[in-house]
Amino acid sequence: DKGIERTFLIALASLLNSKGGVIQIGIENRKIRGISRDLQLLKKTQRNDSGFEKEIFRIIKNGIVTGMPDEKITVTFPISNKIKICEIYVKKSDHPIFVKNVGKDEGFYIREKGETIKVKPADQANYIQKNFLSL
Repeated sequence: DKGIERTFLIALASLLNSKGGVIQIGIENRKIRGISRDLQLLKKTQRNDSGFEKEIFRIIKNGIVTGMPDEKITVTFPISNKIKICEIYVKKSDHPIFVKNVGKDEGFYIREKGETIKVKPADQANYIQKNFLSL
């Protein structure tokens, strides 16, 4: 589902552009649902942890403009209450991460006070200068 993929990419980019964090797949409204429904969307030969992880990185590769920060992303599959979920641990990126927008300028997102915020183009340079010293 393209809408879910986009929501995931925005969440991921906002964590990469901020202080990092964790994305949990298989938990809805604080209830553990697991990833079994998500696995069913993959080809039969890919319905396992490895296939799910490959799909996550495919989505990232296709949706991030400024390069894949592989070393900043760790995917795990813990079991909680006998149900397998997916946790994606995200560290702060060394460079700004932009999300592709079809037919529009790329989106730049951050996490601030528990919210995902799209940073306006006029404010991006200031944020990037303050938060990415390696530039």
